[in-house]
Amino acid sequence: MRRSLLITMIFVTPALHAAQPAGSPPCTPEGDQILIQGRVTDHASHAPLQQTTVTFVWQAPRDRRATTKETKTDRAGTYSFCGAPAGTLVFVRAKFMDQEVRGGTVPVQEAGGRAEMNMTLDAPHAIVTGKVTEMGSTTAVQDAAVSLGTIPLTVTTGPDGTFTLREVPPGEYSVQVRHVSYATLTDDVLVEFGIKTDLNVKMTTSPIELQPITVETRSLKLEQVGFYMRMQRGIGSFLTREQIQQVIPLQPTDALRLEPGLAFQRRRFGPGFAVTGRNGCQFRYVINGGRVNESFEIDDLIVDWIEAIEIYRGPATVPAEFTNFSKDVAGDCGVMAIWLTNRIR
Repeated sequence: MRRSLLITMIFVTPALHAAQPAGSPPCTPEGDQILIQGRVTDHASHAPLQQTTVTFVWQAPRDRRATTKETKTDRAGTYSFCGAPAGTLVFVRAKFMDQEVRGGTVPVQEAGGRAEMNMTLDAPHAIVTGKVTEMGSTTAVQDAAVSLGTIPLTVTTGPDGTFTLREVPPGEYSVQVRHVSYATLTDDVLVEFGIKTDLNVKMTTSPIELQPITVETRSLKLEQVGFYMRMQRGIGSFLTREQIQQVIPLQPTDALRLEPGLAFQRRRFGPGFAVTGRNGCQFRYVINGGRVNESFEIDDLIVDWIEAIEIYRGPATVPAEFTNFSKDVAGDCGVMAIWLTNRIR
């Protein structure tokens, strides 16, 4: 069988508490040791190879004989070894069943450092087949997604509910079967070389909890005048008709009470209040895109007429759409743009 090799080496020093691959057994270098870690995967399927024997061989300067140590990869295909002393060259190789790959040498540097070596080899493969049906009947479940743990491959069942997973290295996997109309099924399966693995999956129906559907209604008029686009920018404050009605206002200023940075003064003539910004500065008003008389106050309007309100508290926040009327509109005070419903001409 053709052997393939892919080695990735990373060296970091010092790192007394180096991060380890996910699922790797705990391993912390002590004294003059260094941490060697990595992952062993199958060349064809990129699946992690479990229970792979990883061998480390080195010879210290004062030793007459070479030292050999071994460890095993976990279900994620990762290994971790802390027995190699600093200042030596460590030869690393991996063997999975009858296939072996020579990873090469790792130059062990300072004590407490880390070296990472990832290896791939051509593992023997098995084929996993199966059929998915409804519990209590022979009805086939079509378009169910079947995956095996960490293997980056998902297949779907055909019209007869059958599926086939090829190039599966031997090992223990967590099989998962998913379908939108059935409860997800998860179980462990042992795949052995030379033995056909055939799965008989029974799925049960269950209520499906879907994410709530959010329905957003938008005013066509406000869409056309750019209200929602400016609201998305997040500069200024925005009140829609729905938000205003939630307050149950008797007059427009009632809807503005919760807006920060606004002050309300009772008007000298007529009911209602005058709205001011910072330092008692009077707002400039724009209604349906047009400048209004300076004597206008928002409580001159009937609250049911209002479709939306935009509040800009200072000249730096006033968008270009409202600075074209006169210099006065973009003066030291803020601008309040009011959009009326189509019932008002």
